[in-house]
Amino acid sequence: MSAQERIDEFRKAFRELAEAEAQIIEAMKPFNAALSAIHTAVETLREEAELTGHLGSCLECNDPLLPGDPGHVCRDGEWLCEQCAFTYAELKGQAETMLADKDSSDEDREHAGAMMARVERHLADGGKLEDRAVGTL
Repeated sequence: MSAQERIDEFRKAFRELAEAEAQIIEAMKPFNAALSAIHTAVETLREEAELTGHLGSCLECNDPLLPGDPGHVCRDGEWLCEQCAFTYAELKGQAETMLADKDSSDEDREHAGAMMARVERHLADGGKLEDRAVGTL
């Protein structure tokens, strides 16, 4: 195959992919409009309820989270509601896994140590491993 034939094949395939992308973008328009309407409705709800501190939603169940609610803040900044939050047993298991993994970074090991300290404090205060690891958001 000559260089020109490869270029021609590339151009043809590129045009086909660009057309497929354009069709998908067009098909998504109704969904994007619906999402926009939902976001507007949520904003209206916030305003009507005079909520200025809506934090966001639970990563797992999508329940709204407000300042003062019990919940768990994940390492990456995501939130979990009280019902979806990790138990102390789960935190302990995650920490043990990170500490046992010889490829864990220093940052992961430091985080795992902090998780274990949190579990130990909870147990020393009379808590149980089955308790949800939550604080006040």
